[in-house]
Amino acid sequence: MRLFEKNMTLANVATLKKEGTAAMDSGDTSIDLSAVTRADSSAVSVLLSWERYAKEKGLTLQIVHVPSSLEALLVLYGVRSLFDRIIVREN
Repeated sequence: MRLFEKNMTLANVATLKKEGTAAMDSGDTSIDLSAVTRADSSAVSVLLSWERYAKEKGLTLQIVHVPSSLEALLVLYGVRSLFDRIIVREN
């Protein structure tokens, strides 16, 4: 699923969670964040929610094109290592 939202913020966190889980329900376990230009702490919540949902369903989630601002938030909140196996690095 390519996320077309430019913002991952409190204003759209509920919608983003639903979009991600719907994509996983339809078999798409790769989420592309290349369109995201702004993220706040709510984005971390969305990623945690998606990962938890994937685990519950026995799916392997992959997150691609994570913006550096979101990476910085993951480090700031001390949860970056929780995403080591699902964030895919593009070469």
